[in-house]
Amino acid sequence: MPGLPKPAEFVAVIGTGVSMGLTDNKIPALSWKGLIRNGFEYAVKKGKISPAQTEAWKPQLDSTDLDDLLSAADFTGQKLKRPPADLYARWLESVFKHVEPTNKPMEEAIRAVHAAGVPLCTLNYDGLLERVTGLPTINLTETVKASEWMRRESQGILH
Repeated sequence: MPGLPKPAEFVAVIGTGVSMGLTDNKIPALSWKGLIRNGFEYAVKKGKISPAQTEAWKPQLDSTDLDDLLSAADFTGQKLKRPPADLYARWLESVFKHVEPTNKPMEEAIRAVHAAGVPLCTLNYDGLLERVTGLPTINLTETVKASEWMRRESQGILH
């Protein structure tokens, strides 16, 4: 169509909705609320948060207010010592390591976007886009790889 930018001028920024769609909403931890709840459960299991603290945070965990949820997420992150702490990394790995796509039409849509030459970027912690496309992960902290991705010199899923 005249006037539309070429695909290379686009970047698809993928959020939790796509991950939830790729898994047919079967993995609660792929939602923000689900991930925060899972973090609390993990921290309780590891002795970093007491059951009493979880109960005290229940109103924030049940809230629909973004500030409440972010406060709960921050509390969990502090208790798991945030990256680069090993416990935090192990928690995220336990949540996302075995997550597999199950929605074939959604997989085909992601592959079609990639085939059209549109670079893919995700706000998510999971590796679903990598599983669907076969592309490598590029972390924003890997400045050389991220810069190459931004200049379209290499392909991958930018996290």
